[in-house]
Amino acid sequence: SHLILLTGTDVDNFSALQSAISLFDSSKHALKCHVHVANVENRALFEEKGVFFPPIRKNGIEISLFNVFDNIAIALFQRYPLGERADTLAADSDSVNILLAGFGTLGEAVLVEIMQMAHFGNQKPTRIVVLDDDASVAERNFLHRYREVKNHINGAGLKLWDLEFI
Repeated sequence: SHLILLTGTDVDNFSALQSAISLFDSSKHALKCHVHVANVENRALFEEKGVFFPPIRKNGIEISLFNVFDNIAIALFQRYPLGERADTLAADSDSVNILLAGFGTLGEAVLVEIMQMAHFGNQKPTRIVVLDDDASVAERNFLHRYREVKNHINGAGLKLWDLEFI
């Protein structure tokens, strides 16, 4: 009744999904397909076309996309809320400081979640330092994928975050 696709790549997941759909007999069962899509660009393509969001239902098959890394990042901050050990309300308080070591797929998901959540009543930008062996490439790729971030980091725009890749 459920198919969960967590292969090594988005392409393999979509290929397996296509095979499952072609083999599925809707007269006997309903099938819920949960497909892990890691690549931000792949997800964006589907979101722009309205595919899978909300889940599509057709001929007894329901398909929904998810991202394991995003879900882990969300669970992390549900368990350990940002700023819980700091005064985030008083204007004279320090900014919240975060050190993120490693910037693979999971590190990127954690950074995105931080940026979505780290807006505090003291109106101080959240200071985020990302440590990575290839910091310049990590920074370039991140700022290319999330172009709007450039407009609000390091004293620019809404002054939401101080972001440094080392």
